[in-house]
Amino acid sequence: MSKFALVIANSEYIDPGLAKLTAPGQDAEDFARVLKSTNIGQFDDVNILFNQSESVVREAVDRFFQQKKADDLLVLYFSGHGVRDEQGVLYLAVRNTDRNLLRSTAIKSDFIRESMDQSHSRRQVLILDCCNSGAFAQGTKSAVGGSIGTSSAFEGTGYGRVVLTATDATQYAWEGEKIIGKTETKNSLFTHFLIKGLEGGADQDGNGTISVDELYDYTYEQIVSRTPSQTPGKWSYKQQGEIILRQGRPEDIKPVDLSADWQTAIKSVYPTVREAAVHQLEELFNGSDTAISRSARTALEIIATNDDSRRVAQAAALVLQPVLRAEYDANHLVSDQATRELAEQQKADLTQHAEGISADAHEFEREQQQADISLQADAASTVTLVRPVNRPPQKQPTPLWLIVVPLMFLLLIGCIFGMWGLSAIASKMAAVKIIATKTLTLTLSVTAKGTPAPHSTPTPLSSRMPTVSRTPVETATPELIRDSVITRDKDAMLMIYVSQGPFSMGSDTGEANEKPVHTISLDAFWIDKTEVTQAMFEKFVQATKYQTDAEKAGKSFVINPNPLNWQEIIGADWRHPQGPNSNPVKISTQPVVQVSWNDASAYCDWAGARLPDEAEWEKAARGEDGRTYPWGDSSPNGRLLNYADVNLVVDWANKNVDDGYLFTAPVGSYPAGASPYGVLDMAGNVYEWVADWYNVYPGGDQKESPDFGKKFRVLRGGSWYLSDYLVRAAYRGWNEPATTNNSFGFRCAR
Repeated sequence: MSKFALVIANSEYIDPGLAKLTAPGQDAEDFARVLKSTNIGQFDDVNILFNQSESVVREAVDRFFQQKKADDLLVLYFSGHGVRDEQGVLYLAVRNTDRNLLRSTAIKSDFIRESMDQSHSRRQVLILDCCNSGAFAQGTKSAVGGSIGTSSAFEGTGYGRVVLTATDATQYAWEGEKIIGKTETKNSLFTHFLIKGLEGGADQDGNGTISVDELYDYTYEQIVSRTPSQTPGKWSYKQQGEIILRQGRPEDIKPVDLSADWQTAIKSVYPTVREAAVHQLEELFNGSDTAISRSARTALEIIATNDDSRRVAQAAALVLQPVLRAEYDANHLVSDQATRELAEQQKADLTQHAEGISADAHEFEREQQQADISLQADAASTVTLVRPVNRPPQKQPTPLWLIVVPLMFLLLIGCIFGMWGLSAIASKMAAVKIIATKTLTLTLSVTAKGTPAPHSTPTPLSSRMPTVSRTPVETATPELIRDSVITRDKDAMLMIYVSQGPFSMGSDTGEANEKPVHTISLDAFWIDKTEVTQAMFEKFVQATKYQTDAEKAGKSFVINPNPLNWQEIIGADWRHPQGPNSNPVKISTQPVVQVSWNDASAYCDWAGARLPDEAEWEKAARGEDGRTYPWGDSSPNGRLLNYADVNLVVDWANKNVDDGYLFTAPVGSYPAGASPYGVLDMAGNVYEWVADWYNVYPGGDQKESPDFGKKFRVLRGGSWYLSDYLVRAAYRGWNEPATTNNSFGFRCAR
């Protein structure tokens, strides 16, 4: 069984009565992409025809349906104008279509039907993204005439045929430059949801497999909920069984939520209860139900990396260890095989080279022997003919070439074998390095909370799980991984290692809620090098279909400079931080803002991390020497951070600074302001949510009401509009967890 697709799109027309379209080109490219993707459609062959003439399209369609087997899957997709003649016969318009010469310049429905009838394939899908309307308006695709009547046009005599259409009534099929919900798209509405459905949206039962029927149901529901004036259609003819467009893989199967009892046991305050839950999760993890197994694995990974009981964390890691080791071996099998093949090839090359050198040496020796014999013969002949009389015999001088040639040969041999020896030594050292690196990677211990040892290359969360022995292991030597960096898989964020140990938290010269200074001892942890960016958050939203608190509320606060004021604006969200009438964020490295604590926590959970707690954040920002700012105790300036802009009029700002940005700056714009660990943007730019509820420090003055700490989450680091006093590492802000504005962002930790 093979899978073939022919994608036809037309946006430009010679006939002035057929308006130019904007979506078909992008439609064709994106639809072909999901069909060809090894993770989605897995089609064997996908061809695209864009803005081609009638003769080219006709021949391509004819060839497409010929010489196919009965079990081959054929998908023919068309995006463009649909045109009817006076008898109501449907034609698909192409580049050179003339509405007065439809039979010779357009693709008649009869031709497509006959091509499908004559094909041996019994699994055929025809997708038409064109309007069935006689009207045309800007931003729409239209057909000239009334209803196309798709059902009768494509019925034919074939088997296993399914036809999907954007509409089948006098309707518009909306195309690019339109808003779909709150998401801008360059695709037509119909194709947009076909693509989203194949990417996973249509997999309602979570088995990873998507049939034509599931895809249509998803697309229909999405479109009619957005525009009642467009109703997609579907017709099936002698269909035998399901036609699968996306075959499910084990990794595509969606995990199921564990029951409330499981959640209670996993989060119990008693280690013995959590340990018992681990052993029960082991049974689910090794069971036959893939969805439940994946849920159990996720729970075990969280316990192994985050549980504060070493015994519980090690129990979870022991359950995961066999499968993680197998995955590690599988991931390195290809690279190891390539290494062995390269070594064998190098060995063969060296052997051949050595044999060549040996042959050259033998040839040179033979030539030398022949030269000696020749010289001896010449000498004997000379003695016979010219015998010296009464003169003592004289020694003949050695010819110069007999001295120079051997020396050059010896020099050449020495260079070759010297290079070969150095290469061999380098190969041995590289091999030792590889073995040592793998051994270190697999055997480095973990902290009591299960902090993983770093890897030199990005690896999935599961493959960074610790190798655990039955005997409790002490924490790895910090020097082994100090200054290390790992890359998070989901969003490619760099995470910086912060070593274990004590540091002084708080300030005796700052605000009352920063007092008293107290010593906190932390386990080692990882923290994001920068704030989470717009592009990273976009990836999260696309993967999870997440809707932020600002989007749910339909409004958010916007802080405006000069003079400083807070204004609640309808439509302000993370895509439009300043409001819907402002330009959307176009620089993908800008920190994401207009996110609440809830949004930040959801993102970090998706990324395989969590929000840092207050102590972790402050240690990463100021290190262990009690400095005021990440870079030290010197006063801030525009080269160190983004804060208190020149256009900002704030009475409590000590001075206004030109840092180059009125609002937020792209992350990492101020490397000179890095913390002792190399973490960037810990002062200014955006306020950062941390995990903790707001409370006074132990021994501090409780000026707020007792329930104050149950309402507010902590914010750290100051932002682009605050003064130098409010961007100190010890400064503490707070707000309600659902609050959003254009100065609130975050970073994650592990």
